[in-house]
Amino acid sequence: MLKSISLCLIILFLATTFPALAAEQGPGTIEGRLVNETRDGSSVAGQEIILKVFVNDNETDQLSTPSDGEGYFIFQNLATDPSFSYQVTVNFQSADYTSEKLTFREGEISKFVGTNVYDSTTDVSKIKVSMAHSLVYAENESLEVLEFYLIVNESDKTYIGQGVAAPGGKTETLKFSMPDGVTAMQPMSGLRESRIFKTDAGFIDTMPVLPGPMEVVFSYVIENKSPKYTFSRDIHYPTKSYQFLVQSNISNIESDELTNEGIMEQQGNSFKRFSAKDLIPGEKVVARFSGLPRSGGTNRLQWVISTMAILIAGGAAVYLFRRRRPQPVPAAAAVPELAEDRLLIEIAGLDDDFEAGVIPEEIYRKLREEKKALLIKLRQRPGKV
Repeated sequence: MLKSISLCLIILFLATTFPALAAEQGPGTIEGRLVNETRDGSSVAGQEIILKVFVNDNETDQLSTPSDGEGYFIFQNLATDPSFSYQVTVNFQSADYTSEKLTFREGEISKFVGTNVYDSTTDVSKIKVSMAHSLVYAENESLEVLEFYLIVNESDKTYIGQGVAAPGGKTETLKFSMPDGVTAMQPMSGLRESRIFKTDAGFIDTMPVLPGPMEVVFSYVIENKSPKYTFSRDIHYPTKSYQFLVQSNISNIESDELTNEGIMEQQGNSFKRFSAKDLIPGEKVVARFSGLPRSGGTNRLQWVISTMAILIAGGAAVYLFRRRRPQPVPAAAAVPELAEDRLLIEIAGLDDDFEAGVIPEEIYRKLREEKKALLIKLRQRPGKV
């Protein structure tokens, strides 16, 4: 009897404590503004803004408020204890936009978050592949392949797909081709496992594609016990540059679509390099291997290091491209205060990237000084109070 009473008391304590944590109030305020970055875009007034509340990284509650006529919103009476964090989300024209998690520092009671949204489109013509790499490594009767894509949405609208149904009530946005015999696929960057689905020819993604560039990286294994293999893949989007890099101990490689560029040295390892330019949707890239080794010709760790070096080099270019690429300026951005908000957000993003080690210090300093100079110029404009 006493054990039952004790158990009931414990259950009652847990049931009352955790809701109290979620509902805990404090002096914290999170303000923000929705900005439609599409030129002559739709109004952002009256959008439902969701604030997710996390306690020790576990979601415990959701608050909501509408944006006003200029896109502003505010959440008040928020707990500022370090165990609490918050995330702003909004669904705008069938696309979800989510902020990074926000946590109040010691003594801090207010936060501002700018959320850029875009009108949505189903027009796939603006989706391009600026560059793509396939890196192939042979080991133990299998081929290990790492794929890198730099995908660019050249419009100022978010691409939400063309209405092709996907599992879970989602809609297909991007599709990726993989060769025959794939037994394991691992998303690495730019993909969420919960939003990708296998198909007979590869897999599809269901995440909306925002304007600008995005990196997609994934790997897979091809089981192949024969000394021969035909690597074949379909081209779904206009592709400016395609690099096919193969471990140099694969003796014979033939392709009608790829140009042999010779040997490429990277981190002490050699790769046979093939390339193609200006591929169009509907084309197929085929590479025929023969003389495949029965085991890897180089140290597995060295292969990983070399591969990552190639991708990091590509990623640095992507970072500069993403940060420097001219963004469409909406009519609302003609308001100087809006431009100030945007520059402050971009500077904060640079600071976060530098602290996380994403951007080299030299590039960080240069970009930050450029944005800071623009901000000072705006604040010194005539009529500024």
